Amino acid sequence: METLMANNLARPPGGISDDAPRGEATVPVSCRSNARLICRCKPPRSDEETPSGAQPTRLDPSSGDGRRMQTCSRPCTAAARDPFGDLPEEQLPTILSKLDDVKQAARTSLLSRRWRHAWKHSPKLTLDIVAMCGDGRAFVYRELYVQRFIDAVDEILRQRRGGAVEELEMRFDESHLPQVSSHLDGWIRFAVSSRAMSVRLQVSETMSNHGRHELPLQLLDAGEGVSILRHIYLSSVSLKVPPKKHAIGFPNLKSLGLRSATVPTRDLQHTLSNCPNLERLDLYMVHLGGELRLDRPLPRLLHLCLVDCR
Repeated sequence: METLMANNLARPPGGISDDAPRGEATVPVSCRSNARLICRCKPPRSDEETPSGAQPTRLDPSSGDGRRMQTCSRPCTAAARDPFGDLPEEQLPTILSKLDDVKQAARTSLLSRRWRHAWKHSPKLTLDIVAMCGDGRAFVYRELYVQRFIDAVDEILRQRRGGAVEELEMRFDESHLPQVSSHLDGWIRFAVSSRAMSVRLQVSETMSNHGRHELPLQLLDAGEGVSILRHIYLSSVSLKVPPKKHAIGFPNLKSLGLRSATVPTRDLQHTLSNCPNLERLDLYMVHLGGELRLDRPLPRLLHLCLVDCR
């Protein structure tokens, strides 16, 4: 047996021994396999079938007397059993929500047939240009790099249409804003229509000034002048607040963050006055154009951060 094993270990991976005892197949896992990894399962003869539910037995290759080991826990086939097959169905979205971006979530479709479309139902949707399209070095023209990101996002949202999304986060560079800007409103509208609780637009700053995206606050309206969002973070935007008679209420909003943004002082005052449950307010490099005064207090406010606001 040891001589036979040595001969087979010297063969190329996947080779089957021609001099194995009749009725046994010796398949080395690799040319440098450990002897304990050799699978020596005795297949049924052509005139008999393996009883339903029965498992083939293994011989211990390290023993000289061919003693039997425990039965194989899974069949000796190329496709391994899904290691996550026993997980309850309702836990899959929770697992997917812990991943960093949509590309990692989509990769889980390779695990098994059960996971093939599970990523489409993940409650968290993170659209990161670097994670999805690389750092852009492989593209000669930046426009092609950004367009690839836009096309990928549009396709993902198309596949997710009709599904629930609790969190939407978008990450890209400020230099990409001129090309992405015409698509942003549609992406945010998708999140609001999907009853999202959180929207984050994270635009990395660069040395060059590429302007700001004009974002109508009406996009956050879930219907009848009320937003259901709990968390909002927007960067590199110029907020367009509707007139007072068309004001939008934010009764569920707990945190609001603005960075490198422009919003008239009066508009921000009016918006904050419609956030009775706001607990956190972060303003970084926000151009207000005047002194900020609120029409009514924010009784639940616990955290206030103002940095370089003018």
